[in-house]
Amino acid sequence: MTDNGPPPFDLAAHLRDALGVDPDLVDAAEAEGPEQVRRLAQAVVLLGEPPRLRPPDAWQRTGADEELARALWRAMGFANVPDEAVALTEADVVALAAINDFLQASGISADTAIRFARLLGQTMSRVADALHSIVDHAIDEMDGLPPGENDDLMVLAAQLVNPLIEQELSYLLRRHLYAGAIRRIAGHDLEQPDVTVGFADVVSFTRLSGKLAEADLAELLETFEATTADMITERGGRVIKLIGDAVLFVFDEPEPAARLALELVDSFGGDQPDLRIGLTHGPVLSRLGDLFGPPVNLASRLVSYARPGSVLVDQRFVDRLGPVEDLRLRSVRPRDLKGIGTTALYVLRRDDR
Repeated sequence: MTDNGPPPFDLAAHLRDALGVDPDLVDAAEAEGPEQVRRLAQAVVLLGEPPRLRPPDAWQRTGADEELARALWRAMGFANVPDEAVALTEADVVALAAINDFLQASGISADTAIRFARLLGQTMSRVADALHSIVDHAIDEMDGLPPGENDDLMVLAAQLVNPLIEQELSYLLRRHLYAGAIRRIAGHDLEQPDVTVGFADVVSFTRLSGKLAEADLAELLETFEATTADMITERGGRVIKLIGDAVLFVFDEPEPAARLALELVDSFGGDQPDLRIGLTHGPVLSRLGDLFGPPVNLASRLVSYARPGSVLVDQRFVDRLGPVEDLRLRSVRPRDLKGIGTTALYVLRRDDR
């Protein structure tokens, strides 16, 4: 007797038998085709239930003014839903009602609540996109999954990893809130900190992206993101954001940033493209997890003038750094930087004497 292995995964049967979804709902989805079955499955697994509410009914049940409810929904990063579309769930009502109840009890303004919703929405959108990509690639590595279409198997994968993801997101949020509180206690202004700002990017990335195969390009970006993020955090810095082939980061003081920058450019090159880095120091404005202000613009300009495999800094960085025994600064031709003016520039190197 030949063992042909487990049968292919039947998503509709899984919805009926394992997840206990109303068979009539599953039948209706099957009648519309595989895509609708997948939509139903993802709603059940990720939202906890199929959408059952139209927007006007959901907004009314939140207890919030409809205009505020719609504004919060948009701020969270979700597109407007037509009033006649059955697209919302009880979880949506609970989330918006909780914000509204908090506003009523605390006296915090609606504008503040919208900013809060926008911050979390933008952050979670990026996290969700990354998780979808990771899970999609991990399906082939997961044990115990039956054969089947990847879009169908993602439902099983989501069931397996969602509890862990939710637990870790809660933990990481609390841990980062704690780290921020400690920085404030230590005297670092979280709103307008005086910090060393760095930009690092991959040299000639546009040219490389036109030559590399898609898989090789993805591997390059993953290596860049993983290496830079790990090295920055290990040495006491913070990654503010990754922007494709570039990373914006900060350190409280210039010396650890200088050492990190030199280590980073040394870690690339050879079989990998070179990095180049720009560093400056000064006060920045911290808003919604991002940084703004002249030092951010200047660091971005500096990196564009840095040679491959080098670290370029300005006078403010040099003044703040002061003399360091094993670091050397070589003055190069000043540049007239757009929006900034004539800027004294220095190449940062190790002193090998």
